[in-house]
Amino acid sequence: MKYCEPYQSCALFGALRYFANLKKTVCLINGPTGCTFYANNAVVRLNGYFNAQHRVDIPHIYCTDFNECDAIMGCDEKVEQAAAEIIEKFHPEILFIFNCCVSEIIGSDIDIIAENVEREYKCRVIPIHTAGFKGDHKYGMRMAGDILIRYLFADRQECKKRKVNLLGEFDYFNRSTQDLSAFLNKIGITDVTHVPGKCSLSELEDASNAELNIITCQNASRYLAEQMKKKYGIPYIGNGSDLYGMENVYNLYSRICEFFQVEKSELEKEYNTNLRIVQEKKKALRGKSAVIVASTRRALGYSAILKELGVEVKLIFSEADEKYTSKKEFLQFSKNVMFNEFPNTLVEKIDEINPDFIFSTLPEIVAPHKYLVRPEVDYSGFSGVIRMADYLIELLRQKEKTIVVEN
Repeated sequence: MKYCEPYQSCALFGALRYFANLKKTVCLINGPTGCTFYANNAVVRLNGYFNAQHRVDIPHIYCTDFNECDAIMGCDEKVEQAAAEIIEKFHPEILFIFNCCVSEIIGSDIDIIAENVEREYKCRVIPIHTAGFKGDHKYGMRMAGDILIRYLFADRQECKKRKVNLLGEFDYFNRSTQDLSAFLNKIGITDVTHVPGKCSLSELEDASNAELNIITCQNASRYLAEQMKKKYGIPYIGNGSDLYGMENVYNLYSRICEFFQVEKSELEKEYNTNLRIVQEKKKALRGKSAVIVASTRRALGYSAILKELGVEVKLIFSEADEKYTSKKEFLQFSKNVMFNEFPNTLVEKIDEINPDFIFSTLPEIVAPHKYLVRPEVDYSGFSGVIRMADYLIELLRQKEKTIVVEN
C-alpha cells in the first residue's frame, strides 16, 4: 500500500495527550504554530475539556513558533529562551519539551537544553522526541510510558496494600472510569491513582508502589502495564473494552475481587439485577442496526454493549494495530470491518447500510450526517449499558437517525 487515509494521528499528539492533564505542568512544542494548533485542539476535545459544563483550566500548551530561519540556522537558543520564559511565568513542577518533525530532522538537541534549563531553574524539564514520522499516536503513547518510568516514577519502596493505578484514563473528568472507581470504593479500595489523569508529580512518583494496575485503554496503557510489571513487579489485569458491556464488566470486577480476596455475592447480585433491566429494555431495540466509527477501546466496547442489547453491528470502522488488537476481535461483532479506508468509501458504505444508529469519534468523516455531542456520563460499567439502552430508545421515540459522538 503506497498511501494511507489522512486520519492517522502522530506520535506528538499521542505523547502530548498523555501529559497535558498533569497538574502544574506546561508543554512546550519545539515546532511551528500549525503543529501546536492542531495538537492542542485535539487534546482539548479528546481529553474532555470541550464537554465541560463549567469553567476548567485548559492545558498549558505552547510552541517556539518555529520558522524558516530556525529550520536553516537552528533554534536551540530560541527553545532555551522559551523554556526560561515559561518557567518564570508559570512556575511549573514539570516542563515537557517536544520535538516535532522538522526540529527532529535538523537535530535540535532538546536533551542538552533540558539539562541546562533544569540546572539553572531547578524545575523538572523532560525532553521528548516525538517526530510525527516515527509513528502514530499509539507509538507516542508507548513513548510516554517510557518517559514515565525513566523520569517520573520513583523507585519502588514498598507494595502499598490495596493501592491501585488505573492506567490509560485521559478524560479530564475521568468519565470512562467513574463506574470502576465507584466499584473499587465499594469494596474498600480507596487509594486509586489515574495514570496519567490529573496526577501531581508526587502522585506519579508514588505510582510504582501500587499493588495492582488496571488497564482502562489497551492502546494507551498495555505497554505501560507490561513495563511496570517488568521493572516493579506490579501485576496488571484488564484491557480497554473490559469497561463496557455487562459480561465484560462482570468478568473484570470478578477478577478484581479475586485479586483482593473480596467476597463476590454483592457483585453477583448487582449484575443479576442490572441484567434483568437490560433484558427488559432489549425488547424495544429488537431488529435495529448500528455502524461504529471509533478507536479500538470504544469500537470493541460499544459493540459488546450493542450485542447484549440485540442491536446488529453492520460495520465497524476502526484503527488497525496488530501489536495489541487483532482483526479477529472486531470480527466477533461484525462481518464488515474496515481499517485505513478513505472517508468517502466509508460514507458510501454507511449510505448503503442505512443503519438506525451511528456511533462515531470522528464526526468529520461521517459527514454530512447529524451528530450529538458526547453525553455527560460515559457508557462504561453496568449502569452504562442501561444508559445506552435508554438513550437509543429515546432516539427511536424521536424517530431520528442520529450520530452519537464519543471522545
